[in-house]
Amino acid sequence: MIGPPGAGKSTVALRLGQLLGIEVFHLDELCWQRTIPLPADEWAALEGVLIARERWILDGNYSRTLLARLEAADTAVFLDFSTALCLFRFVRRRLVYRKGSIPGMAPDRRPYVSAGVLRQIVTFRTDHRPSFLQALSAHSEGRRVVILRSPRDVRRFLLQVQAEHPGPKGA
Repeated sequence: MIGPPGAGKSTVALRLGQLLGIEVFHLDELCWQRTIPLPADEWAALEGVLIARERWILDGNYSRTLLARLEAADTAVFLDFSTALCLFRFVRRRLVYRKGSIPGMAPDRRPYVSAGVLRQIVTFRTDHRPSFLQALSAHSEGRRVVILRSPRDVRRFLLQVQAEHPGPKGA
């Protein structure tokens, strides 16, 4: 599950995990287990352990290790949402969860709005989107690549998954 900050990767990943009965791992939560991110070698080793599992859903971008995840995945989902929608959702989520932890974020990390993250959202379409689309295209053989461009696309996708994989009650 990849896409710009604020697109809803964690929320969609959690719902998908519920529908399929697959454990979801939030990369931000894992990377920021301490007050600083894991060193690159520890991070690569941790991701290696996760993608070696039989079934998994990983939520997050982390471009340096994206290709390894794509090669190991049977499905890649890209939330390709507009900048305006991501900005709105990002700020709204920070306000809603201002006193608690945000889904997909390490429990001890406080939700905040920073210029750096806002800049990532604003520049995502020019700075990251082209390389993500290229990586998805280059690694599409033998796996399903799903590009969702709106919340309506997400709802349709989740309904399709639910229809294809009737899961546990209440899913």
